[in-house]
Amino acid sequence: MEPVQAWVLLALGLFAVAFLIGSLYLGRIGIQLLRSADSEDAGAGQMLLGRWILGYRLVLLVLVVAVWDMIFKPGL
Repeated sequence: MEPVQAWVLLALGLFAVAFLIGSLYLGRIGIQLLRSADSEDAGAGQMLLGRWILGYRLVLLVLVVAVWDMIFKPGL
């Protein structure tokens, strides 16, 4: 059996990181956003929305790096 190539492990790791950021961080922020919408506190909602967008951009960056890794297969 051949050993798994490093670019495959990197891509899988990056997908796992994106999943964890999305499920843990963005999920928690989403719940807080719903609660702040019910309380009608515009300042807190704006801050939470900014944090959610930052997390979303981070997930997008991680996924772009994963796609780059799968296209160019560094180290192959």
